[in-house]
Amino acid sequence: MLVSKLNPRIPRIWLVEDPDARTYCSPEFLQVVPKNADLQLRYLYYLMWANASAIERSVKGTTGSHQRVGRDDVLRLDVFVPPLPEQKAIATTLGALDDKIESNRRASNLERKLAIATLSVGPERIRVGRIASLSKGLSYKGAGLDDGSSAGAQPMLNLANFTTTGALKAAGMKYYTGDFRPKHRLATWDLVTANTDLTQQREILGRGLLVPPTLDGALHTHHTSKVQFFDHEELALVLWAQIQSPAFRERAKGFATGTTVTALPAEAILDFEISVPADLDRSLDRSRALIEHSWHLEAETARLVQTRDALLPELLSGRIRVLPEVPA
Repeated sequence: MLVSKLNPRIPRIWLVEDPDARTYCSPEFLQVVPKNADLQLRYLYYLMWANASAIERSVKGTTGSHQRVGRDDVLRLDVFVPPLPEQKAIATTLGALDDKIESNRRASNLERKLAIATLSVGPERIRVGRIASLSKGLSYKGAGLDDGSSAGAQPMLNLANFTTTGALKAAGMKYYTGDFRPKHRLATWDLVTANTDLTQQREILGRGLLVPPTLDGALHTHHTSKVQFFDHEELALVLWAQIQSPAFRERAKGFATGTTVTALPAEAILDFEISVPADLDRSLDRSRALIEHSWHLEAETARLVQTRDALLPELLSGRIRVLPEVPA
């Protein structure tokens, strides 16, 4: 098992169950292995995750970004080690949750890729600016930001929610309690694009995401733009699919302005021509079904992650015990 030495505020722990003679470890990682057969490797992996905060607290450094995890920071941990059968039962319980989480993520990604492929080609070409305009989100005030716990806090989509696959990353959500206008609200199936990128790689610039039902009524920041269709609203899905393409990625980078912070002029999208699939209604029906099911999987995954994260400290501290199965 590998534990990253760098920046323990963001723990990085990997389970390497079957290393061979060709497997090497960077000096930037601690290799943590059981001393004997009384400690199961997968249980040890979950022990490290359960104690990630304790490791961070024990690390001494000048700033958060320069903290490094040392050997003694791990070895001094006071941990709960039950008998081996219970270790295996705990690891199996948490492992089943992790396996389902990973299975859902893979299936969701495949469904999104299939939806994109279904909507990516067609004989008719339409300039986006002929059927839509762009509407920037809320220029918010820092004083209105919230952790989501306050009454009336509104979820607010921002650059941290964008991915390179067209999916929405819920973990990057901001929450806002300040003033806003009705035009800053989003509805299910709205297409939102990133008009800014804070990195020099420009991987997020011009990316798009579709608003799921769980975020109906959410806000979005001025670093993002809603594509407002005044004609052929059904083509939002087609545009979403085609701005994921390598051709549009190159287009976005070519239109980008700025160095440290890059911006995407509106014409990069409005002057872009989309290809409309020949059998549009059938393609849209199929793609909507795929996207809706991917949303269902993502919602289920969020609940599973919540369950796993709640169980982890309880099981790994002994506050909740898991009895090994007794053969019939």
